[in-house]
Amino acid sequence: MTQIVLSLPDKKVKTFLSFIHGLNYVKVEETEFAVPAWQKKEVQKRIKSIRANPGQLVSSKEALRHLKSLRV
Repeated sequence: MTQIVLSLPDKKVKTFLSFIHGLNYVKVEETEFAVPAWQKKEVQKRIKSIRANPGQLVSSKEALRHLKSLRV
């Protein structure tokens, strides 16, 4: 089986889907990406923590340097 991903202008989707649904060998799966509530809550918690103590932030270069120093 081959899967094809299409990018369509929003105004053309309805027409395209009505055509595709008429083909018995095509299966249409509509997937929506949603960020889970627990993840949103975690991000808000981390933002609040960073605002309270911005000194805890580490630059990506500094973090990479630290990780490289941990190699054995």
